[in-house]
Amino acid sequence: MMLPSIVRLLWLAASTQAAFANNRTHLWGNFRGIDLDSVIGESSRVLLVFTSQASESIHNHYDFLERLHMDQGLHTRVIMIDCDIDVELCRQYDVNEYPAIRLFERERAKGRFGEDEVTLKRYRGRKTEPAIRSFLLKYEHAVVTDVRDSEHLSEFKKIDDVMIVAYLSEEWSESRRVFLSIADKYYEDFIFGYSQNKKIADMEGVTIPSIVCYKNTDGDHKVLRGDFTEEDVGAFLATAPKMAIGDFSERNMEAYMAVSEQHTTPSYSR
Repeated sequence: MMLPSIVRLLWLAASTQAAFANNRTHLWGNFRGIDLDSVIGESSRVLLVFTSQASESIHNHYDFLERLHMDQGLHTRVIMIDCDIDVELCRQYDVNEYPAIRLFERERAKGRFGEDEVTLKRYRGRKTEPAIRSFLLKYEHAVVTDVRDSEHLSEFKKIDDVMIVAYLSEEWSESRRVFLSIADKYYEDFIFGYSQNKKIADMEGVTIPSIVCYKNTDGDHKVLRGDFTEEDVGAFLATAPKMAIGDFSERNMEAYMAVSEQHTTPSYSR
């Protein structure tokens, strides 16, 4: 008498999975027999999510991946790869867990023969919507942005949870050189901008030169005031973005203590 019930449960499970696959097809890509490079080449930036429709984890990730795909604030194409179908492709990109996330991007600089160069970046962060969105935003924006006016600043400093903006003099200075060098070094970790408009600095209540770490999650913004070296800014970036009530893990505490020992604490303020 138990058999019909078991059969019905199995049928329902299969039907649910089939409905999931049929109703959510626009993110799935099938690249068997297709040159993936040519597909990527049609877009300046593609986020490939290697997974399996048979994996339970897909139900946990699909909803927010779909939201990222439809997000008007993002310009990265999202494609999901079913490793049960594209077995060779997943093997080629060394996929050994689900979901495995890779960002393919065409280099801004041209290659030797004028052809775009496609680069691969492995995503190693948390598999959450805010974390992946933040990851994509950093690649969608310039290494450093010239903030033109107060309206631009108002929009710019809200792009990501943490934004780094320098307020610099109109003349070329060592502070500007240092900031551009830091931005080039840490652009994968933060979105950087700078303003050479004294009126904007006055509106923000900071002197020139200064660097502000805007923390949109808790509003506990930090400021590095006065002339700074690369070591000063490195130490600032290592500590200022921390949440007011952060993750006091052993690893984070060790990193914090290491920075504190290596550098003299610069002038931080709210």
